[in-house]
Amino acid sequence: MVEAVKVRRQRRAITQAGSQPAASTSNAAALMDEPAITVSVENALAQLMASRMEKVRRGDYSILGRIGRMETSRGVIQFPHNSGPVIGFVVERDGKGEVVRVSESELVIVNAWQGLPNVRVNTEEPCQACLTDCDICATSGRKTCERCGGARKINGPSEPCDADGCTKENGRYNPDCFKCRGAGMIIPLVSCPGCEGEGTQVCPQCRGNKKYATGNKSGATDWRAPSCEVCNGTRFAGEDVEQLEADFTNWQGSAGWRALGPITRFIVESVGGAGTPPRMFDVDQDTGGNYMTLVLDLQQNACLTGGILKSTARR
Repeated sequence: MVEAVKVRRQRRAITQAGSQPAASTSNAAALMDEPAITVSVENALAQLMASRMEKVRRGDYSILGRIGRMETSRGVIQFPHNSGPVIGFVVERDGKGEVVRVSESELVIVNAWQGLPNVRVNTEEPCQACLTDCDICATSGRKTCERCGGARKINGPSEPCDADGCTKENGRYNPDCFKCRGAGMIIPLVSCPGCEGEGTQVCPQCRGNKKYATGNKSGATDWRAPSCEVCNGTRFAGEDVEQLEADFTNWQGSAGWRALGPITRFIVESVGGAGTPPRMFDVDQDTGGNYMTLVLDLQQNACLTGGILKSTARR
């Protein structure tokens, strides 16, 4: 029973590439049933990795973009600041080198795998390295109330006129009423909830601190200035948190083989195409019931395998 459970888990952990040549796919599927499961699977993965790397070497791919985020059953993998792998669709070429077919079911990773990057986790405190004097409140920490304009009162909800002989007293309006001018209803002034009747409010830019973080180096206010090196332009204090590969590992083999996933969705950002919206890919199960996985070897070579790209959308 234990061995059977082990086999089933390994079947789900390592996905076969549905778009691979028949020999690779059938070998991977057949070898899963052999006694030496781990060695057999690694042999199939080695063939898959070599095939994908050869396609990259020959340039038989069409650039799709750079992965910015991967959603897996074990959590979300983030690739901030253009740190994600560049991927592309495999293409077929004719004798003249012209592309005759794009395989949107087979992806290759074009650049070298750099590992999982750190992710910055911010607090609500402003970054101390890019502070500058607040120009909204003139470093006072408070400004004129934006709701009442400093008047301390605002119009409240309408109510029946309370003048003698009018709506509140008689239940009907008095056309000659001096207070409501025959309307039957009045709009009283109430204390402004935005400033609690004080006429000023805490400055929203500096939050009462008299200084605010610009996100630019040395607190520069010019938007063209380089980003603050401490907060990376986020304007908040925080720290870089390590994304551990082990937290997303779905399968671990020998000789350094491992697979991250299963991947159910990923977002691709344009490479060098400023202004192009990111593209989102949903991943459905393939015929073997597998989602996509990111396979890595000891030499840090990487490839994506398994699953079906169910839908695409601009974000």
